[in-house]
Amino acid sequence: VLPPVDYNRAKQLQADINDDANNWNLILTKSTNTLHQLLNVSKTDSIILLEKLIPNGEIKIRTEASSRPAFLAANTTLRIAEQTLSQSKKAALPKLSLQARYAYQWQLRKEQSIHFDMSTVGLRLQMPLFAGGFYKTTQKKAAILIEAAKIGEQRILEQLKKEQADWTSHFSAATNKQKSLQEKIAATADNLRIAKISMKEGIMEFDDFHTLFQEWLRARMEHLQVVNEGLIYQFLLTQK
Repeated sequence: VLPPVDYNRAKQLQADINDDANNWNLILTKSTNTLHQLLNVSKTDSIILLEKLIPNGEIKIRTEASSRPAFLAANTTLRIAEQTLSQSKKAALPKLSLQARYAYQWQLRKEQSIHFDMSTVGLRLQMPLFAGGFYKTTQKKAAILIEAAKIGEQRILEQLKKEQADWTSHFSAATNKQKSLQEKIAATADNLRIAKISMKEGIMEFDDFHTLFQEWLRARMEHLQVVNEGLIYQFLLTQK
C-alpha cells in the first residue's frame, strides 16, 4: 500500500505525463500544418514525420536563388522594361507600309452578264515631324524603369541568397543539436531504467525518480522540437 504522499506524487507524475503528451501533440500538429502549407496539399493528406534529419554534409540544395519565383518575377519585370525601351526607340522611326486592294463585281442583265475587277497596290510612308519631345521622354522613362528593375532584381537576389544562407545555418544548427540531444535522451533513458530498478528495491525516493523521469521527458520534448524545426528547413532547402 502506497503512503498518501507517494500516491499524490504518482498522480502528479501522471498529470505531468498527460501535459507533456498534449504539448507533444501540439508540436506535431504545428509541424504537419506547416508542411501542408509548404507542400500546398490538402489537410486530409497524410504526412509522416520521422525523428530523423538528413546529415548536414549529405543535404543537396535543389533550388538556387536565381530559380526562386521572387527572382523570376523580378527578372520578368526587367525584361518587360527592356522591351518597352526597344519599342519606344522604334516608335520614332519612319514607318513604311504596303497597302493592296482588289475588287470584283459581276452583274446579270437579261441575257448578258457584266463583270469587271479592279486592283490597286500602294506604299504608305508615315514619319513623325513634330512630337514635342514625346519620344525622347518616353525613351528616358523606359531607361529609368530598366535601371529601377535592375536594382530591384539585384536586391531580391541578395535577399534570397541571405534567406537561403539562413536556412542552411538553421538546418546545420538543428542537426548538430539533434546529435547532442540524442546523447542526452540515451543518458536520461538509462538513468530512468536504473531508477525503476532502484524503486523496486526500495533504495530510491519517489522524488528522485520523479526528477529523473522529468529529465527524460524534457529531453524527448527538446529533441522533437529541434527535429520539427530542422525538417522545415530541410524541406525548404531540398524541394523545388
